[in-house]
Amino acid sequence: GRAKLALSDVPGATRDLDAGLALRPSLRDALVARARIDLISGAASTARRRLAPLLGQGRFDPEVAVVAATAMRLTGDAAGARGLIQRVVALPDAAVLPDAFLELGQLERDAGDLVAARTAFARAAAGRPIDAKLEAARLLIDDGDPTGGRATLESLVAAAPDDPRVLVEFARIKILTGALDGVDDLLARAGQRGAPSWQVERERGRRALRAQRFEEAKVQLEKATTTAAEDLEAHLLLLDALAGMFATSGRSQSAAIAAQVTQLQERILIRFPKAPERFLAT
Repeated sequence: GRAKLALSDVPGATRDLDAGLALRPSLRDALVARARIDLISGAASTARRRLAPLLGQGRFDPEVAVVAATAMRLTGDAAGARGLIQRVVALPDAAVLPDAFLELGQLERDAGDLVAARTAFARAAAGRPIDAKLEAARLLIDDGDPTGGRATLESLVAAAPDDPRVLVEFARIKILTGALDGVDDLLARAGQRGAPSWQVERERGRRALRAQRFEEAKVQLEKATTTAAEDLEAHLLLLDALAGMFATSGRSQSAAIAAQVTQLQERILIRFPKAPERFLAT
């Protein structure tokens, strides 16, 4: 199962790991790998519950801590995630230090400290060059430099043309900067190379939004939010699609669309109560 996961065969890895856990429910390596799949699938709360027994054991396990920290961050517990990561990065020779610094960088970025985030990603680069460069590109975008982010991603696509994470992120930045040429091909390639279906659907929805094809966006984003019920961004994009439909609808449809908007807003507030206010304000 772990070998298949390393090859991005998520369905095969899931089958093998679930079979192993059915025989040995407390098998540490299988639990960690299965939690990684939960994160890939947009089910961070499931990953967190899966790892809770391992975190409660006496010996501190750096790999478990890093995966659990990611799950905590994605479920709104930034303080808990930071506490675990600080324990890992304080270790002198932990094999998972690059992963820990990647997670620390994301925590710093979410907290608004882009300088600290940049430092953390730089420290991760030796062990995880593609991941660190990918996060650095996202950081450039967050820092108001989409051109620099796009240039970084273009170099990444040249260096890792089959990496589905790179393909999805490059498609995203092209959409955000209005360069829609080649986006459909990038997303198709990403799907063929193992990108989670909900990520591809989310970006297809974003592309349709950019083109003001609101009903098409709604279809794609409903798929994404069904598959990855814990992905806040997909929910907010779906809200944008409904808002666009409302603004362009006739009188006979506006009431029904307004009701959908209200239902989705309530779902977001219930499902993501700890999300930063800048995300919830839409």
